[in-house]
Amino acid sequence: MEKYLNLIFLLSCSTVLANPVQLRDVAPVKECTKAGMMCESCSTSVMCVKIGNEFQKVNRMTCATGSSCLGGTCTKEVNPPCDYATVDFPCQYQGAYPHPGDWSKFVYCIPDATGVFTAYSVNCEPGTGYNAKTTYCSRNLTTISPTVFPIARCLSPSTTPLAHPDNPSIYYICSQTTGTDKLYPIQFTCPSGGTFANGECSIVLSDESKKTLI
Repeated sequence: MEKYLNLIFLLSCSTVLANPVQLRDVAPVKECTKAGMMCESCSTSVMCVKIGNEFQKVNRMTCATGSSCLGGTCTKEVNPPCDYATVDFPCQYQGAYPHPGDWSKFVYCIPDATGVFTAYSVNCEPGTGYNAKTTYCSRNLTTISPTVFPIARCLSPSTTPLAHPDNPSIYYICSQTTGTDKLYPIQFTCPSGGTFANGECSIVLSDESKKTLI
């Protein structure tokens, strides 16, 4: 039954990548939608100015080597949308996970017959973002700050795992992984809908489940 449900899920998601090599395509050049500084791409920032009824880009700047554009300015800080663009998502447990650097997508990890996991990237409907609390694409993308991400930026290596702020069944560690020289939030899921707290997954069995275990 589980394999059947997995197949139905994949067939129903036309945006799923068949052979995912990277989870986030390099974003196209962005256009101005409001006045102020904006990241035109990962390597360029521009000032958006409204002239009449149209926006124009002025003062385009190219970020120096080793830096990228975040929130409209070039920085050497951890920048998830750019730093994680070509990192393969490391699946550790079956389920749906927030994409670390892109609100408009989520990741579904599915094992094959041998238990090897594959990460599938799924696009949300235009204008919506993935909500880890509801496990649906129910966020309004226009209200999300460009410097706030689905998973908190990893600024230092983990000494203990951290619970996802929206979904306590998901926890993550900040560590290095293949494809990046910066720290990456590797995500896990507590089994059976358990809750992660104080370094462990707590699983509360229903009365029906308890009866089957006796």
